Amino acid sequence: MRRFFVPFSILIAALAVDREWFGSIPPSWLSLPIWRLVFGLVFLVAWRFRRGRAALLMLTVAAIVEATQAWGLTLGNTPPSQRGAAVVLLGTAWLLWLALLPWLSEWRFLSWPGVWRFAALAVTGLTIGNILTAAGPYGLTLRQVALRHGPIIADWPAAPLPHLLSAACFLSLVSLLWGYLKRPWPFEVGLLAIWLCASLACLRAWQGRGGIAFVEGPRPFLLAAGLILGSSLVEGAFSLAFEDGLTSLPARRALEESLLQLGPRYSLAMVDIDHFKKLNDRHGHEVGDQVLRMVAGMLRSVGGGGEAFRYGGEEFTILFPGKGLEEVEPHLETLRRQIAERRFAVRSPGRPRGKKAQGSRGQGAQGKTLRVTVSLGAAQRSQRAGSPEMVMKAADKALYRSKKGGRNRLTTTR
Repeated sequence: MRRFFVPFSILIAALAVDREWFGSIPPSWLSLPIWRLVFGLVFLVAWRFRRGRAALLMLTVAAIVEATQAWGLTLGNTPPSQRGAAVVLLGTAWLLWLALLPWLSEWRFLSWPGVWRFAALAVTGLTIGNILTAAGPYGLTLRQVALRHGPIIADWPAAPLPHLLSAACFLSLVSLLWGYLKRPWPFEVGLLAIWLCASLACLRAWQGRGGIAFVEGPRPFLLAAGLILGSSLVEGAFSLAFEDGLTSLPARRALEESLLQLGPRYSLAMVDIDHFKKLNDRHGHEVGDQVLRMVAGMLRSVGGGGEAFRYGGEEFTILFPGKGLEEVEPHLETLRRQIAERRFAVRSPGRPRGKKAQGSRGQGAQGKTLRVTVSLGAAQRSQRAGSPEMVMKAADKALYRSKKGGRNRLTTTR
């Protein structure tokens, strides 16, 4: 839920500014220099983190901001229908680029994929600019522009949003939802919030196509899109540093941060998957990864106020702030029993063909179930173990005794 909080909080703030829920906002806060500063900083962050998709989206939003500023003046003496053409073309281009992003992989800036994608964005902008330039200064009707540039623009229906823009809005939503279900990462969450920003910006621009609101209406949502994109990049960097990519549990660095914030009373447990190396050798690393994710999911629901961390390899750590061993031992024993009683169904991995299949691992387990067990060692802060490092060592020694004593058991050190 943390990944949703910041992006949608920014969106709600933009909506509050637009509706003046807390009074009017000084125009200087939404001025073009503020936009350029925010967009420039976000683009630099995307470049530093080598996030080509974020940089492409940031350039798209920045181009739309500059275009609305320029065409808001250029189209000042044109009828509302031609301003509506600007809304539809810009909004459709933005939404279609959003729809494309979940299908693109990350790329380096100085690479051929990056060059081609940025070039495609430039061509899109030039095409839209050429159409609107013909429609504006020369006073051409939309039908004349359509005849000059091909069947790109027709008579826009007098609906709240034209059909072309509505179709792009729906298509991008489907694509972004698919991308989120496939990879629920911070960037994909940010894309969903930016889709709402784009939809609201298009709606406000369409409503104000007859006056100055054509430029001023979308401002809060355009700025919010840049801020959401920046927050998604920061959240993504946080996830890389503090979360384990395989199990989605907090990583070892997050554990080290949590150990520094403990009070005088706490317990700590070390958890190790039994015979994990043999499981990997017999069934393959793909099955091993599935087992790690299954065990991590069960550790995440441990009772007693415990928080699970991926320590490394097949080892996990559970931290119980403010709890003694007598309080956490029943929860650890329940966890051990639940893992032992659960049967792990092996998913069918992709089978290689030809000679590679003879030496591949993991094919014999296809369609079978495995019994997975864990060994646990737990310790609490005491006079003999007064620091987190000493408590962890005591828990590790208890874990070693569990392994030596036959595995699939819990050993404590008081």
